[in-house]
Amino acid sequence: MEGSEAIRPDKDGPVIVQEAWENLGMYTGVEKREKTYWVRTDRGGAAVEFVTDDMLRIKYFRGTEPEMSTTIAIDPAAAAGGEVQAELEETEGGVRFRTASLEVTLDKLGLSLTVRDRGGNVLAEQKSITFSPDGSATGVYDMPQDSHFYGLGEKSSFLDKRARAVHQLEH
Repeated sequence: MEGSEAIRPDKDGPVIVQEAWENLGMYTGVEKREKTYWVRTDRGGAAVEFVTDDMLRIKYFRGTEPEMSTTIAIDPAAAAGGEVQAELEETEGGVRFRTASLEVTLDKLGLSLTVRDRGGNVLAEQKSITFSPDGSATGVYDMPQDSHFYGLGEKSSFLDKRARAVHQLEH
């Protein structure tokens, strides 16, 4: 036995386990409804909300629109300051939002995220976000050592998710 039959003798031939992970596709447009920017692609999109000038919530989705009810990860007192003014600019390579504190860019191919302070310093750079056929997502980020991830849905572990694999399935 030289192939997969050595591991699974009841099955002849190679065992191929390959999932077709996909990015969100090409950018198709952006619209603002109430306090949410809906950035669309041909396979889904991203809902972007600025909680404060220096805090944002982004929810990637496949298909039409995700559930956008509030999350306990966002302090209601922080969000009580009213709607944040963000400038929207469509560029050749992406969609850029600017607040008094942040510059947030979503790439037009797959909506990879880059967050900079207004001085141009990169705070977080998402290299990719892909979805598996079952709906789970994988995001790969390059961030400064002193940056942190919070939220990502309810999990019974440490609040800061930096350098951890988080498995999450949205229905």
